[in-house]
Parts: sequence; structure tokens; C-alpha cells
Amino acid sequence: MSGTEYEKTRENTVQRKKDRAKYDKSVVHSIVHDAHGVCHLAFVDEEGMPQCIPMMGVVDDRSELGEEVWMYFHGYTSTRIMKALADPGTPMVATCTLVDGLVFALNVSHHAVNYRSAVFHGVSYPLPAGDREAKEHALTCVMESVMPGRWAEARAMNNTDWADVGVIRMKVESASAKIRKGMPGNEKADAANEELTARVWSGILPFRVVSDPPVPLPFCADRPVPENIKMLERK
Repeated sequence: MSGTEYEKTRENTVQRKKDRAKYDKSVVHSIVHDAHGVCHLAFVDEEGMPQCIPMMGVVDDRSELGEEVWMYFHGYTSTRIMKALADPGTPMVATCTLVDGLVFALNVSHHAVNYRSAVFHGVSYPLPAGDREAKEHALTCVMESVMPGRWAEARAMNNTDWADVGVIRMKVESASAKIRKGMPGNEKADAANEELTARVWSGILPFRVVSDPPVPLPFCADRPVPENIKMLERK
């Protein structure tokens, strides 16, 4: 794994539409950020059944500076995924996807979706037991990547919180992104068919994430919305 790109491996090499593949770390990691940290983790549970569940996660910003890439995921300590990934070296996969639009072609089979997706292959690497500093760093990374400023301004975690909240640490061994953008790839014969183009609309319907205005609880309804929250509004 080079400093700026993921090396191609059997696991992460895109096989179809290779021109859409991205191995640049900054591109792959940006998809997790743009998805507000919503990832899906795949693992095999204690009964040997494949599972895939959504979790909040983040790529450690320090990963951009070195060879090792780490991801952190936040969850309750007694959940089955925490138990299943408790042993160091347990294989796991994390994915993240953004839908950027619908692609309407002239031919039914050429309809598509504009998207950005990232897939991370790696192994679980549990934090050392009792290492509060490492756990705090991981949880801070998760919160600050999604809601900047909240770790410092909200109530600090107490002993019960520290016991209840768990962290899954993933050592990323390979990763890649696949991105589709642009207009439909209509066949030349379809595009030249005047009868078809006269009756069938073709193009894209772009999607983007927007937010409604912040909705306060009654006790803070008369106070201005903090700047760090206003900055997260998407219009």
C-alpha cells in the first residue's frame, strides 16, 4: 500500500467497468465522509451466518499520513457484531454508498444509477482492554467526523457510558472506490431512431442531500442555533 493509493489486490480490484475504479485514498475515504459516516459492516456471526448491518464509522484522519489505515465503528458493547469481531484478525468488510442520481436511457437495459461506492477489506483489531485514551480517540474521530464540535461542548462520558459504548477497530488491508457519473450510454442506433427519441425522454435526475432547518427541544428553543450545527445544514 503506497502513501496515497491502495495497491490492487484480488479483493479490491474492480473487475467490471474498470474505468470507474478509484484507488486513491483521498477519493475512497471521501465517500465515507460524504455519507455522514453511514457504513455497512459485513461479518460472520457466532453461528456461521453471514450478516451485514449499518453502523456509524470513520476513517482515521491520521491514516492519510502513514502506511496503515484504520477505521472505527461505534456500537453497544454487548451486540453480536462486537462479540463476533472480538478476536484480533477476524476478517470483515465495510462498504459505503452514495446515490447521486437516476440515469434514464432510451433502452430499458441501459438505465442506471449515478453513484459513489467504497469497499474496505480488513480485519478486526480490538483496542487494548482498558486503554481509555485509544477509545477516546476512536470515539472522538467518529463524532467529530459527523458532528464537528460536539465532543467538546456536550456532556463528557461518565463511567457507565464508557462501559456501554464500544468501538470496533478495523485494520484496512485493501480498499477501492467505484464511481459512475454522467449521462446515459445510449446505443447509436437508439440515439439515431427519431421515432424513439421523439417519445422517450433520456437524461439524468440528479440527487443531492439536503436538510430541513434545525428543530430544537423546548428548553433551547429561544437560543440561536450553534454555528457548528448551522454549518451542517445542506440546502
